[in-house]
Amino acid sequence: MRAKYLRIAIGQVNPIVGDFRYNREKIISFIDRAIAERADLVVFPELVLTGYPPFNLLFYKSFLGRQLEELDFIREYTKGKDIVVILGYAEKEFGKIYNSLSVMYDGSIVAKHRKCLFNSTQPLKDEFYFSKGNSVTIVEFDSFRMGLVIGDEFLYHGELACRYRDLDCSVVVASCSFNYVIGEPVEKMEYMKLLAKNSVFNLVFVNLCGAQDEYVFYGGSFVVDSEGTLIARAPYFEEAFLVVDVDLLNVPYVRPTRCSCVDKSDLSVEIVRIEKTLPDRDGGISTHFKFSDVREIELIYKAIVTGVRDYFNKNNFKTAVIGLSGGIDSALTTVIAVDALGSKNVKAVIMPSRYTSVESLEDARQLANNLGIESIIFPIDPVVDLFMEKFSKIVGDDNGRVLENLQPRIRANILMALSNKYSWIVLNTGNKSEGSVGYCTLYGDSIGAYAPLKDVLKTMVYELARYRNTISPVIPERILIKPPSAELKPGQTDEADLAPYVILDEVVKFYVEGNRDVKDIISKGYDEALVRRIVNLIELSEFKRRQAPIGPKLTRVTFGIDRLVPITHRFRP
Repeated sequence: MRAKYLRIAIGQVNPIVGDFRYNREKIISFIDRAIAERADLVVFPELVLTGYPPFNLLFYKSFLGRQLEELDFIREYTKGKDIVVILGYAEKEFGKIYNSLSVMYDGSIVAKHRKCLFNSTQPLKDEFYFSKGNSVTIVEFDSFRMGLVIGDEFLYHGELACRYRDLDCSVVVASCSFNYVIGEPVEKMEYMKLLAKNSVFNLVFVNLCGAQDEYVFYGGSFVVDSEGTLIARAPYFEEAFLVVDVDLLNVPYVRPTRCSCVDKSDLSVEIVRIEKTLPDRDGGISTHFKFSDVREIELIYKAIVTGVRDYFNKNNFKTAVIGLSGGIDSALTTVIAVDALGSKNVKAVIMPSRYTSVESLEDARQLANNLGIESIIFPIDPVVDLFMEKFSKIVGDDNGRVLENLQPRIRANILMALSNKYSWIVLNTGNKSEGSVGYCTLYGDSIGAYAPLKDVLKTMVYELARYRNTISPVIPERILIKPPSAELKPGQTDEADLAPYVILDEVVKFYVEGNRDVKDIISKGYDEALVRRIVNLIELSEFKRRQAPIGPKLTRVTFGIDRLVPITHRFRP
């Protein structure tokens, strides 16, 4: 007699790379919750035990050794618990390392699935760190079959879906660590809904959440039935425990015509049977979250806040310090920091010069008051004048660029002095548009340990600020409407120095994120001289970007980890 429902618990967790005990305790706590909910199965994300991505830490013998100690602890913990546990870890055998899933039951590892299909878009470049598995893995409960998938094996290889469909799997579990990229959570979910419908199986997607250095993992774990209908979804960017009763009888015995790509596959099939009887249930979702549509701007904002919060929490940092100018970038950075860390853990330093407008000074003070953060006012003119007096002996009386660049470098020294004194962490306030064309002063406004807006174009900065003001209007309206300016000389504006940001950002999107040649961009109606100037600035500024702080990845091509070009080269597309 076939049971009708498989109760699956999803552990959407936020591990810490290399903190094996912490990760193990997190996993155990979720196992206990799953047992309390009488779940048959609890699933965790890809490489959850190591934390993701571990990169070259995988090459240390002790790294894998300590991980296996905790894996053994979890295996032993499952003894007598009558629950199947599936979790991701790094497996080493005969000198090879595999990205694997461990299937545990009653104190034993009853099955493994080694990632066998790779794609290079994931943070951890599988082909560099891991060997490929050579089989697909199926676990049987009673008379039902469940297939296992790791990461992007499904997204870029329809072959695996065909294989599991043709092997009569009622459920496929995808254990993943997908980082956030604008637009991708919805794209991937829609793809998987279509995949489940076409292949006629229930699909369980469990994803990592939280942030690790540049990467922000969006969570959003979900369950889709065999008709492609979303029946449950966990929140984005936060830990969650989700329990779903999956209807095993909604999968027909007669499947669509066999897929031809299966015949071309050299992957063997491993079928493991677990002697576990599924209890009779009435079914229905045991715990669930509302999964109404979420605006993309909200996801972008949450991703940045998550990046800041986890960068501080996982590195045991407490307080952020920001140079607050009264401009849009520093304003948004400060608000993000407060949302991530709390007002008590954010300090603002307002450093006006003779070129700082009265409006900027007022706006900076108003923002600090609105947020309830401590602010320090440190006028820099006396320091600038002293430096220029001394420098005149070697640079003459021509202030020019020396004076412009001296101001942000003095401000940087003030911020770093406070950082040294009080162990505050400097947040950089630069955005992707400025970073693209080098519109920043090296060792000046380019300093900082973390740059929340590193992958945010200037036009998006304004969108994010306006979105945040819909939650609570903390950013003064004048900041949102006045022309952006570095205020390093009289009458200066960013767009007069560069180009209208609407145009600049479009060129950056085409050239940096789209890898389009100059002629292609010009053909879209942009001025040839302006496009060539922007592209030339992008290439000439690579040396600055190599020394820039990290920040959360939001787009498909982020400076520092995605766009790898030589500093020294003479090619222009």
